[in-house]
Amino acid sequence: SDSTCQFGCANGQCAGNPCQGVTCSQPPAASCVNSTTLRTFASSGTCAGGSCTYAPSQTTCPFGCANGACTNDPCQGVSCNQPPAAACLNSTTLRTFGSSGTCSGGSCTYTPSDSTCQFGCANGACSADPCQGVTCASPPARTCVGSSVRTYAPSGTCSSGNCSYGSVDTPCANGCT
Repeated sequence: SDSTCQFGCANGQCAGNPCQGVTCSQPPAASCVNSTTLRTFASSGTCAGGSCTYAPSQTTCPFGCANGACTNDPCQGVSCNQPPAAACLNSTTLRTFGSSGTCSGGSCTYTPSDSTCQFGCANGACSADPCQGVTCASPPARTCVGSSVRTYAPSGTCSSGNCSYGSVDTPCANGCT
């Protein structure tokens, strides 16, 4: 009698199932298809003709693919809370930075802010008003100017840290000494 052999015929008899006793539980290692795509395989495969095949799947790696794995986010664990020190851009402009920054590619960037220093900029800070705390209440003594006497106002004004006083010249009929 003739029989149809499901797995073929060899040496006058039907061949056994080539997948009998085959366990498909060792998929190929993951690999990078290109710089941003990872190919992995199902953990269990299927047997056909005595050989195992595993279903592949592809994943896009947002930070790149290298050595058979997606690359970690280079900003993972990076805290951007140490901005650069304030600095004078020129004699009147101060540049400061926000207290928190943003991470990109593993590096922090901070938003700069420029401000004009009314009394100048030095050593990374705006200079204080040189007239702050200055009281102009000590006018110069009266003095002779030609044949007139110059008298100064009892209170003056401060500019750049220096006091100036208004004055009046009064002519002296017999000269000034």
